[in-house]
Amino acid sequence: MTIAEARAAIAAALSTVDGYDVRARPWRAAERPGDGWVVITSVRPGEFFSAVSVTFRAVLLLSADQLVAEESLETDAAALVLAVTKAETLLPANVDLSPVEIPVGTARTPYFAAVLTLTMEV
Repeated sequence: MTIAEARAAIAAALSTVDGYDVRARPWRAAERPGDGWVVITSVRPGEFFSAVSVTFRAVLLLSADQLVAEESLETDAAALVLAVTKAETLLPANVDLSPVEIPVGTARTPYFAAVLTLTMEV
């Protein structure tokens, strides 16, 4: 699996969770709750020298309202983590889901989100 294929597979796995539309790369569009994208945060030599270890971060928008975002996190966190850990093609390590507040859009509006980080050998 290539880095691009892994990125697409992560987005596809997360998009199986009801209410989420996760894309392989960031895009320019009006943000909505449930939108998401995958970024690469590091690439290192793998355990075996024929592969590399890539850390990905999926940004998942929850809501501009913190109360709604907390409810979404309570409802969806387990499903999001399980979507990537149970996907047969991914085999991720170091999976972590953390709440964050990020600026989004051209107005840099504060938005509550979840960041799912995972590492894969590709």
